[in-house]
Amino acid sequence: MTVSAQHPGISRLNVINSGYFSDDNNLTSPSFEFSQTLPNSLVVIIGGSGFLIYSWSMRKFQYWKDRGIAYVEPEFPYGNTKGVSRDVRFSDILTSFYNRFSGREKFVGMYIFMRPIGMAIDPELVKKILVKDFHNFQDRGLYHNEKDDPLSGHLFTLEGEPWRVLRTKLSPTFTSGKIKMMFNIMVEVTSNTYGV
Repeated sequence: MTVSAQHPGISRLNVINSGYFSDDNNLTSPSFEFSQTLPNSLVVIIGGSGFLIYSWSMRKFQYWKDRGIAYVEPEFPYGNTKGVSRDVRFSDILTSFYNRFSGREKFVGMYIFMRPIGMAIDPELVKKILVKDFHNFQDRGLYHNEKDDPLSGHLFTLEGEPWRVLRTKLSPTFTSGKIKMMFNIMVEVTSNTYGV
């Protein structure tokens, strides 16, 4: 059956001469191949990159499993901090970890986004870390940049020698006797602030 038999008024010659089958639209022309392979290549490159990033991330989430430490299965990319919001604080997540593993484990692992974080639960282990082995646990891994952000250089974020110097300066200020003397002032200021 010919084209003209299927569609009266269209002859075979008109279809061929319309340019539909001309060399400009040849399926084997270099411009057609490039225009078809470029989007496919981009999809493969982007998809492959995404897969590699995801695989690397999931490998990072194997940190505690590889070491045989108890942990809660993290969610990509949040780790164990997915629920942190205005209503749920990070301290609530730490409390739930403590309650979940207290009495069963001495040490548990968790993830803040992709970063593995250890949490000592056993009181004896906490005491050992804070007293006997303190020289191994001085660095807290928190952000501080005293040059560009001077307020970040406080006792809770500093590490090593700068921390030791600042602690030496502040320790005499917070003796038990001085804190007892400051207590009444703090109560008065708190009640004034609360009354506002």
